[in-house]
Amino acid sequence: EEGDNDDNEDDDDKDDDPFCLYLLALVLADSNRPEEAAAAVRRSIQLFPCNWDAWKLLQYLFAHHYSGVDGPDVLKDALIEMTQDPGHGSPESRVHEREGRERSGSRKRRQAKGRRGETEETGEKKEKEETEEKEEKEEKEVVMKLNDDDDDGGVDDSETAMEVNASSPLANAPLSSGRYRSTRVPSSPAHPATQSANSTQTPNPFTFRDLPMHWVREHFLVAFHLETHRNLEAMSLIQCLAQTFRLSVPLQCSLARAHYYLRGLEASKQLFADATARDPLRLDDVIIYSNALFVLEDGPSLSRLAMDVAAADRFSPTACCVLGNLYSLKGLHERAIEQFYRACRLDPRISAAWVLLGHELMEAKQLAAAIEAYRQAVTLSPCDFRAWYGLGQAHELRKLPAVAAHYYHRATAFNPTDGRMWVARAATCSRTAAGQDAAVRFLERALELGDPDGVALPKLARLYEQRGWLVQAENLYRRLLHRLETQGMLSAATETATATATAAAAASTAAAV
Repeated sequence: EEGDNDDNEDDDDKDDDPFCLYLLALVLADSNRPEEAAAAVRRSIQLFPCNWDAWKLLQYLFAHHYSGVDGPDVLKDALIEMTQDPGHGSPESRVHEREGRERSGSRKRRQAKGRRGETEETGEKKEKEETEEKEEKEEKEVVMKLNDDDDDGGVDDSETAMEVNASSPLANAPLSSGRYRSTRVPSSPAHPATQSANSTQTPNPFTFRDLPMHWVREHFLVAFHLETHRNLEAMSLIQCLAQTFRLSVPLQCSLARAHYYLRGLEASKQLFADATARDPLRLDDVIIYSNALFVLEDGPSLSRLAMDVAAADRFSPTACCVLGNLYSLKGLHERAIEQFYRACRLDPRISAAWVLLGHELMEAKQLAAAIEAYRQAVTLSPCDFRAWYGLGQAHELRKLPAVAAHYYHRATAFNPTDGRMWVARAATCSRTAAGQDAAVRFLERALELGDPDGVALPKLARLYEQRGWLVQAENLYRRLLHRLETQGMLSAATETATATATAAAAASTAAAV
């Protein structure tokens, strides 16, 4: 019986040990039991919120849970539900609350200063209060003396301390309030630490409502918003956190990632460059930095970055990815593929390496291998729109437009703010009337998002012309001419041809009217 009691106590210790719960969640996640894994890792986070690896595991589980076709809509509803919880307000509301408390405190201090120059009546009132406090203190001393003399009715000091702690406001405070427990919490039916890893406080382990109120939680939300490409929400959170963590390099890199996903490449480059100069040994997010330099075709900066990363850790997957981007920019695709393969072998869990490998295999026309690389990336990061977009491109090249349309639909679901996804989706629409209507809607959406590549504008103008909407087509052609003129891409022959086309369009418009 004593042995059984010892085993039960060990089990209770494991239930209250945050690191054991985190390891249990890892095993459950590998065993394809996501709900139990989410419950265990949530319990671990409630006991010790500063375990960032536990938050990353929760982010992985959440991303897979909300990766379905209707995942973005369900995720939006879950986040709205979190902001409506009065106990889990947004960072902006907490900032306003803190400012309000500071203003009320300053107002009270001003009132206290005004009371310093009071009359003799205030002095008499103060003396009366001091007399009452003195009498109350004497009564307490008499009561304590009587309790000490009474041996049978005395109360142990430790029990009194426990009763005081149980009745204090700190007794019901959440574990994430900044006071971490280094020892086991006493077992009590009302205390959350007594619950096992298999039992949860909420029926849905993938809700955001019961996450502990802690500063790490806000960093988790930033990472999760970036993972699911909710970039504007991430930038809003970063601005709030920057008021407290003003010189945080990870926050600066997160802001650079948000700008990169929103196609703000120059801003992303500047933020990454400053963060790398401040912390040259930090390799997190360096792959995204190299991607931004690759898109900007900044070969010298990419070469310097490759040398800096090699000096920090030459045999890391990050160094291989940066070097692969450099080779790809120089047109050495075979050597780039070799570097990306090496990065995937060093750490198969990096989804960005699989995406870059798929891009290079697409350049080499190895479609089957590219599809396999993209599938690996989707398995690791199901919310990565680049992998879905790559799968769509590969199947479009294999003359499978229906399959490509499915993958493009997933890409637009996870990143609806990128016009390239909508242009690609419009290209897979059928030639029927319904398909052409859908193509028009997709291209109009791409134009609303800016169309930085200038692909949606001529395609939409051509569709308008085919459908007989000549006035709309003429307006789009004029916009296209203006864009080409501002970019300095019109030659004399091109200007003559476009002027003739514009005149013909105007004549047809007049005839139609």
